[in-house]
Amino acid sequence: MIKIPPNRVSYNYSGQNPNINFESTETIVREVAVDPQLSMAQYMEGDIQKFFVTVKNEGTQTVTNLNVELIADNSYFEVPGVQSISSLGSLHNQVVTFNVRVKGSVENSTITAHVTYDSPYGVFLAEDYMILTVPPSALPEGWLNTMLIVLIGVLVGVLIGVAVVLVRR
Repeated sequence: MIKIPPNRVSYNYSGQNPNINFESTETIVREVAVDPQLSMAQYMEGDIQKFFVTVKNEGTQTVTNLNVELIADNSYFEVPGVQSISSLGSLHNQVVTFNVRVKGSVENSTITAHVTYDSPYGVFLAEDYMILTVPPSALPEGWLNTMLIVLIGVLVGVLIGVAVVLVRR
């Protein structure tokens, strides 16, 4: 919702053909303007990826009943439910955190932050999104040691087998 102040122009001149050019500059006042900004933590904690929605009220009016929600493909993500902010004053912001479980590797999947809110002018929706690629999860702790022991066992077994064949000749 925008409000444009009334245009007021006054001028004086004397003489013939003064070649006056008028330039009008106006200020647009944002009465209602909520801007969500979606971001995520740099690192996952196990299979949990933290997402942050910074909800900024850039308008001159207080907005109320803000509902912040993440929307993502359920086959890749387990997204928590809607979180609410009762009101957000003009030029204020609030950060909402979501702990999202990642079910496996993800390539180019969209996750969207939806914010619905009430204002003196009605109900509005604002959104932001990002496209995610999450590589396959790190292998469980101790995996490398187990694989090294198995590899050494296989090599020792092969060496013993070769030695037995050579001795029998």
